[in-house]
Amino acid sequence: MEIFGKSPVVGSANVLST
Repeated sequence: MEIFGKSPVVGSANVLST
């Protein structure tokens, strides 16, 4: 989910979540 793509830090968690 690229919803967290707005934040760089959370974006990293997004990669792990994907």
